[in-house]
Amino acid sequence: MKKLIFSIILILLISTNALAIANCMHYKRAIVCTGDSKYKVLDNCGEPISRETVGEIRTRSGWFKAEEWVYKYQNKTYILKIVSDKVYDIRKID
Repeated sequence: MKKLIFSIILILLISTNALAIANCMHYKRAIVCTGDSKYKVLDNCGEPISRETVGEIRTRSGWFKAEEWVYKYQNKTYILKIVSDKVYDIRKID
């Protein structure tokens, strides 16, 4: 029984880690993930090649400007959605 519980906990930890890694961007020697501040992105990756305001998003705290930042690295294009000064979403376009 203890082995079964340990196995379930181990599987949950591994799957949670895989989900966290899946929504990150590897840029040169930096890793940027959802929840990081836009200032960390700028510090680690520099200015994006494109920055566009795409609207506003309402959260519990109010309305916030939503931006999309585009980065290219090693033939990969990443689009970061920035909301309330934080990385809200990361999409990779091949």
